Amino acid sequence: MAAGSGEDAAQRDGAEGSDGPAPGTGRPSAEDPAFPSRPLPERNLPEASGKHWDFGLSHRYEPPLDIALERPLVAGESVAFVTRLPHPPNGDKADQAFFYRLTDGRVVGYFNRCTHITIPLDYDDGKFLDPQGFIMCRVHGARYELETGLRCTGPATTNLTRILVEEIEDGRSLRITGWEKIR
Repeated sequence: MAAGSGEDAAQRDGAEGSDGPAPGTGRPSAEDPAFPSRPLPERNLPEASGKHWDFGLSHRYEPPLDIALERPLVAGESVAFVTRLPHPPNGDKADQAFFYRLTDGRVVGYFNRCTHITIPLDYDDGKFLDPQGFIMCRVHGARYELETGLRCTGPATTNLTRILVEEIEDGRSLRITGWEKIR
């Protein structure tokens, strides 16, 4: 076989002990049990060229972001209000945030990324809760407390990233002041 062929590269890039590379990538699949899931190290990188890449523990929006709700948040509702926010924790502009109203009236929000492997928690339908009221990753079943974002069960090893939110204008808007990684 010629050096540098696709098959040769796939063998070279595959992880030892795995079932081989993910199709078409030359890398092991993240779903492969032989491919260990490791959290990325926390890093603080400086801003460069006007872009914000904060991989730290928190971020503050200055000025705060005011977001109009499409409809009022109702306690106990199964569908969350979902939106995009600038400067998400992992720098991926496609990341979404979701918000629920708790039965005590408070509003909570988190970034839509499972901490097991960084994939969305929902199936792009705005439904994050299991029948018991826990936030659940629809792929591997990791569960988090709705009130706190703390990891409860499943393959996730860390907690969700909480959005710092308050209600304004009689519940018609949310004011987002920042986010923080829950330790």
